[in-house]
Amino acid sequence: MPTRSATLVTPNTAEAAVLTGIDPETPDEQADAGERLLSMGAGAALVTGGHAPGETVRDVLATPRETLTFTQPRVATDATHGSGCTLSAAIAARLANGADLETAVEASV
Repeated sequence: MPTRSATLVTPNTAEAAVLTGIDPETPDEQADAGERLLSMGAGAALVTGGHAPGETVRDVLATPRETLTFTQPRVATDATHGSGCTLSAAIAARLANGADLETAVEASV
């Protein structure tokens, strides 16, 4: 097992496909991509589903202990530039304020 390189990585589905070779269009495939990222050295992986088709957005968090799926309705907007950066910053801020990883992610998605 590689040395842990990051506490959390937050690729969207397109980025996860490039990194893992898995095209994660379903939550199960997102979980598989997340597991692959763990094996590559990430402490945890949040594979975000905003780029996947459908009316519902599913973000999948893979950790060494468990895999969690967070679901929310898709927001009808074209103004999505920077949404991944905003998400990762919100998670980082919550972690810096003492939240555990799962709580930080759940409060941020």
